[in-house]
Amino acid sequence: ALENSNSAGYNLASIEAIEAATVELKAVYEAYVLNAYATNGYMFDVTFLVANAEVTSAEGWTNAEGRIINNTEYTGAPDKAAFDAGWWAGVVDIHQVLPTLPAGNYALSAIARSASPDSYLYAKSGEAEVKTTLPQNGDQGGELGNGWANVSTETINVVEGESLTIGVYINNPGANFAAADNFKLYFGGLDTAPLYDLDEVREAFE
Repeated sequence: ALENSNSAGYNLASIEAIEAATVELKAVYEAYVLNAYATNGYMFDVTFLVANAEVTSAEGWTNAEGRIINNTEYTGAPDKAAFDAGWWAGVVDIHQVLPTLPAGNYALSAIARSASPDSYLYAKSGEAEVKTTLPQNGDQGGELGNGWANVSTETINVVEGESLTIGVYINNPGANFAAADNFKLYFGGLDTAPLYDLDEVREAFE
């Protein structure tokens, strides 16, 4: 019994040490990618800067209250929750502001589906804005099933002292719908020369 007790204590200490090391490693990684300079078209995943990026609730997002569904199904879905704005006529702009980011180039991706042509993923900073129309699959097909597909913006440059607003804009002139989930943010440093292929970047993290 004593041997089992000692073994259990050792295992608990080992688990706690691993957890502590994991937290420390995560902090080191985050500090590194925010101070490093990406080269050769590579971008760092800085999704840790986004509050509630997997959209488990409305927390962290403006205009998200009442826009959460909990029956999301697609390949690789982290959970059942996602933003959904549909079957009504109107406009909704679900977004969040990321202040005091390191200067450099950023790109945003998400998983989305839409039956509303005037719906897009966007990122904007100062006078600059990039946006990409959400996949127009309705609830059928799509590379991830049930209409869901990957969508990403081009890179946007954030200058020193500027914030970055990220989100999804949906304008439903009729009884259409659009939905978005699992946001990812990438940082490409200060080099504006490379043209980043965000599909390749995303695949590198999968």
